[in-house]
Amino acid sequence: MKTTQLKLIFTAAISVLIADTAIAHANFVPKDNLDFYSGRDYKEGSTAYLSLNLSHGCSNSDGTKTYATRHAVAIMPNDSTLEGIAFTKDHSGNHYNANGLMSVKPEASANWKRIKNPKVTVAEYYSHGARTEDVGAIQWKSGNVPADFYSSVNFRASLPLLESCVSKLKVYIPTVQYCTGGHVKAWLKEATPSMPANVVSTGYAPYINVIRADNNPLGAECGGVGTEEEVYPSTEHIEKGLLP
Repeated sequence: MKTTQLKLIFTAAISVLIADTAIAHANFVPKDNLDFYSGRDYKEGSTAYLSLNLSHGCSNSDGTKTYATRHAVAIMPNDSTLEGIAFTKDHSGNHYNANGLMSVKPEASANWKRIKNPKVTVAEYYSHGARTEDVGAIQWKSGNVPADFYSSVNFRASLPLLESCVSKLKVYIPTVQYCTGGHVKAWLKEATPSMPANVVSTGYAPYINVIRADNNPLGAECGGVGTEEEVYPSTEHIEKGLLP
């Protein structure tokens, strides 16, 4: 499986038969509609309404004490293009670049005193016009989620269209919880300069799958076999979106 180093990657929630280990992770809430695009699977070119489940707080090094979540950050995978993998198009059918998640907008919530969505420059994509700016991260600040409670943070995003022989795009959205007492839990696939290995869930980050639609069949050159791609943000992009 080819991995594209986009600078962010996202995890969505599974709708049925979630393993016990997955329940303990920050993840996306399952969709309750029983269609083909269920669970973590979303149809290409659609608008996804995503609910990221913060299933527990942080803990100390030996796991004997837990701490409430005060802030949370989700990094959007949009600091690079998906050339040859995905695209957007205007009403005339002209093709533009695409990112893993586009036109990102957080839901208003009284659970957090402040919600910030800092913008970054991105490769030009099409969404109600050509755009070169999008949300780089969503920061939920000054909340209070006790360690033995859970909470969800919600946002919506436009998904790209798939091209070439790509049948599935796994889009990662790295997420970090900042807890009381200076404790941190980072749902990142790998450590970064400000997130050392002891607070990182190595190899895991929240994600969703973008699935090729039936009305966009694979070309003859694919021989009936689709490929699966992944997009994960760069370390630099993750660092820019984290809280200071």
